[in-house]
Amino acid sequence: MNSETEKTDAVNRGNTEDMTVMPSQIPAVCEQCEATPQQDDTKVLLAKAEDNRVHIGPKIEMRVVMLGLDGAGKTCILLKLKKNEFVKTIPTLGFNVETVEYKNVKISIWDIGGQHLVRFFWKHYYLNTQAVIFVLDCSNRERLTEAQNELVNVVQEKELKEASLLIFANKQDVEDHASIEEITQQMGLLKMCCNRSWHLQGCSAKSGEGLADGLEWLSRQIVAAGAPELA
Repeated sequence: MNSETEKTDAVNRGNTEDMTVMPSQIPAVCEQCEATPQQDDTKVLLAKAEDNRVHIGPKIEMRVVMLGLDGAGKTCILLKLKKNEFVKTIPTLGFNVETVEYKNVKISIWDIGGQHLVRFFWKHYYLNTQAVIFVLDCSNRERLTEAQNELVNVVQEKELKEASLLIFANKQDVEDHASIEEITQQMGLLKMCCNRSWHLQGCSAKSGEGLADGLEWLSRQIVAAGAPELA
């Protein structure tokens, strides 16, 4: 069996597992989606389109969605940023949301589940989003093409056309991971992201390496875009 066939079989197995486990859980996910505007983050969701950054004294509030395939490490990254500790997590079927403060920016990060059937609901979280964090598992080369296909869909969304894009290449601590250069070339990032502000950052949710660098880039984008006086 050639490598391409193995990759296809791996994706199909994952999709089959999703379809077996998740149908009974989809109503709960739908309910979460419908309830999203009623969360504490309502003021960001309903902010005016011409300026959806909420100024809080010397800080800016920024709304970010964190996307990526299941198992990429999104929730682990979120908890590392929030609590500065590595926590092994279970798959996220709906969403997690945490507020992380970095320098002069207050970032509300919406971590959305990445299972195959849940990805349909990603679009429900795009309203008034200033940035997207897309998380890759760079230790799993077999799923980079699948991740590429999902990222293509994300960058083509009209509601995200002005959003900055931070790509975390997670699991840099795992032996034989794909390099930044390999990921850039294999996923065609230079061409895919040429019309937007984007950055590919290697990181490890386990050690925290690279996460601060990613937030630094993200904060500079939001400051440069809307509040140079806070730079």
